[in-house]
Amino acid sequence: MPTFDLGLGDIQPPGTTLDEIFEYINQADKPCIIAIDEFQQIGEYGEKNVEALLRTKIQQCRRSQFIFSGSKRHLMTNMFNSPSKPFYQSAVSMGLQPIPMNVYADFAVKLFEQRGKRLDPKVAETVWQYYDGYT
Repeated sequence: MPTFDLGLGDIQPPGTTLDEIFEYINQADKPCIIAIDEFQQIGEYGEKNVEALLRTKIQQCRRSQFIFSGSKRHLMTNMFNSPSKPFYQSAVSMGLQPIPMNVYADFAVKLFEQRGKRLDPKVAETVWQYYDGYT
């Protein structure tokens, strides 16, 4: 259950930072599962070829598995399904359905209770509806 959190932020140059991150991953004594959330953001980096550079680094990781997730489905689809993009056909796409409203509301109410707070189930349902079940 260990986790490790890294971000590129404004670190310059990104290639050097990626070298360090992937060197760490490749030297791990056990296989790694790396989950990258909001993956579509790499398309907005100012540096050129960040997607291509990242794809190359990932391909060199023989003992690691990667999970790419993102909330902007159309951008994620474009990244993996457009022949002009470096990650073209490099992953299996999987969409997640919304959490059922009753499950979400029960979870949210219990989470508030665990922290000594009260959440009206109607408020949890309103939040669920506002975001079409994607929270």
